[in-house]
Amino acid sequence: DDGGTSWETVASYTNPGVLGEPGAAVDWDTEVLDLSDYAGSDVRVRFRFESNDRNSSADQPDNPPQHSYKDGAWQLDNFELRVNGTPAWFDDCEGGDTGWVHDDTASSGQTTVTFWRGQYNYEFFTGRPPGCDEPADGTWMQVPLEPMFSQMVDREDAWLLSPPIDIAGAATLVAQWHVWVDCPTEAHDYYDLWLASHDIEECVRDLSAFRDEEEGKWNGGYYWTTETDRWDAFAGNDWLGMAWRAWNEEESWQHYGGLFLDWVKIGVIVDDPSTTWDCHPRNLFKDWFTHEAVEMLLDEARVEVTDPDGVLAVNLLASGDDGLTWTSYPMTPESVGSDWWVANLPAAEALPGTEVHYYFQAVDEIGNVSTCPADAPDHFFEFTVLPTVGPNILLVDDHGGRAQTQDGGWGLETEDYYEEVLQILGYAYDKYDVRDPLAEGSDSDGPDLTGLRYYETVIWFTSDLDTQTIKDAEQEMLIDWLLDALYFTVDRDLLLTGNDIAHEVVVVMGDPHEFYWEWLGTDYITDSPGETGVPLCDAGFGFIDIEDGCCDLLDGCPQLPEFDAIEVSPGTAGATEVLNYVRASGPDLPAGVAYHNEIVSYQTVTLGFGIEYMDIYDKGGSRRTTGLDYRVNLLGNILEYFETEPSGPATGVIDGPLENRLSAAYPNPLNPAATIEYSVRQAGPVAIRVYDVAGKLVRTLLETEGTPGQAGRVIWDGRDDRGDHCASGVYFYRISAPGFESTKKMVLLK
Repeated sequence: DDGGTSWETVASYTNPGVLGEPGAAVDWDTEVLDLSDYAGSDVRVRFRFESNDRNSSADQPDNPPQHSYKDGAWQLDNFELRVNGTPAWFDDCEGGDTGWVHDDTASSGQTTVTFWRGQYNYEFFTGRPPGCDEPADGTWMQVPLEPMFSQMVDREDAWLLSPPIDIAGAATLVAQWHVWVDCPTEAHDYYDLWLASHDIEECVRDLSAFRDEEEGKWNGGYYWTTETDRWDAFAGNDWLGMAWRAWNEEESWQHYGGLFLDWVKIGVIVDDPSTTWDCHPRNLFKDWFTHEAVEMLLDEARVEVTDPDGVLAVNLLASGDDGLTWTSYPMTPESVGSDWWVANLPAAEALPGTEVHYYFQAVDEIGNVSTCPADAPDHFFEFTVLPTVGPNILLVDDHGGRAQTQDGGWGLETEDYYEEVLQILGYAYDKYDVRDPLAEGSDSDGPDLTGLRYYETVIWFTSDLDTQTIKDAEQEMLIDWLLDALYFTVDRDLLLTGNDIAHEVVVVMGDPHEFYWEWLGTDYITDSPGETGVPLCDAGFGFIDIEDGCCDLLDGCPQLPEFDAIEVSPGTAGATEVLNYVRASGPDLPAGVAYHNEIVSYQTVTLGFGIEYMDIYDKGGSRRTTGLDYRVNLLGNILEYFETEPSGPATGVIDGPLENRLSAAYPNPLNPAATIEYSVRQAGPVAIRVYDVAGKLVRTLLETEGTPGQAGRVIWDGRDDRGDHCASGVYFYRISAPGFESTKKMVLLK
């Protein structure tokens, strides 16, 4: 009653949410509060909600018969104020703003600004409400997602408008933002960024003053991305406003999550800017097989280079010898005045059985030099001319994206999880990266049948993006490859893993080849076990035979991965359910099927999840830790079931990919060079040195100031620090880092 200076709590409710059963505290009860103590004053009423640290995306949308949100925060409906028993004010909380005041307030617990949210563009541009046949008009708290499935809806047009940002005195502007994008082309979902700049603060609050920061619209996903851009054209005024838009242009059978804006940073350039890049992996070289030599030479990589000082030259630098030497190839502009530069595939390095490393280098008109990746050549892009010598395993990356790490970040590619396990188990393998189906000029569905036939065992993993599922052509190819076991009497073993594959193949595509039912001995039950994190347990087959036979499958953010529940197809001999989702509510559901087709004589294992989501969850401390032990155990047992032999001795379970690690030298013995990979947990001095059997220092391979989680590789070419060739024999290499020292042996042969 003092104009909002102080507040008194008059009623309080607690919903235990996901920790309770059913977790619904009020269930639409009518609450009557006596506010007579405040009669005669300027009464203000507000509602405050506070949550714990559980993911809100785990809320269950329905709990019949109440049909309220089972684990939701709270919902307010039909608010009525009575004075002396007579209704004085009423809001049904559904018809828009009818008297509520929605002032932006400072966020608590973080340093940020509060954005204004609106839905549907009527109020922004015309000031009128929509007609009766249009969607409900936007209110202040209307979110841009359909609440049942967290997806955009037909005719969605949602805006997120920033408060005015003080940029007075800034001659230049640079912006960076971290955003989750889930706007695939086939759903007709798009997003865009609009900006306004003015000396009058009110002018950056009116959307009619905004203009498109870059003509056109964006789509893609799903993925997290960090974007950086120059906004110098909007500098020089006192105020800046941002307006993010997410919308769709036509009706679609399915929309997706739209846009999830994590953070935005805006700053000024204090020194002359270096060359800036937009280097997207969709425009990089693909993997090739030796029999595709003619098509390979037509492959191109494209990269966008912008610089306010002008771009003088862009070059592709490539290495076919693990980075010992690099060759520079000039790139050409895609067209006159274009920021896009094109490189032909470096044919001189693309020899059979070679992994080619490459990166881009640009020089601007005043001599600034930049590379992409920024820390090249320590980090680089790569493509491989397959097959290489020795491996009988092909790892097919049909995801091409990142997976969430145990610390909640997105720093690792999904393929890293599979490669790490295979290296620990001592298996040599080749890796084929399927080109993103949304890439320009993409005509690749994956390795062709001739390429597959180089290998006895295929590990094929994908994601829950429907453009990256096992498509018709890939199903036909895999069926032909499996039939080789009958026609050519060769071993054929297939591991198919990843989220939502069964749903996409069986439900969306209709499984035209009966690929799941007949060839994998597997049938689809349902999409997602339905919980935030669910234990994954062995079903008595022995695929997880350490600890208690169980680990956790944990979701990413902001979306819950769609794990498939799958079972043995009815009447199929030789198929067994090998893993279970153990659910807190409801019956357990099968999560994996092993199948031995005795007629054709091949074996398959089908998983309803990706192994990158296997983690251990400390429920007492609410902390994620790596499930590497379980991934190694599961994949090792699957390969043993396939009777696929390792190429070398297992190294044992090592620390996780962001932990302290010194790998075995490869090859070992070496001639003429060996590669050694490492990672360190803490910041500080990092050194890797080679010693002879007498303990004398031979070569310093690395001496740097490391950063937390730093990882990389070094190469020893058999020379000492003077550049002289070393004699054949046994050598030791040692890493020294804060809290970590390790020594391993390698043999030099000539």
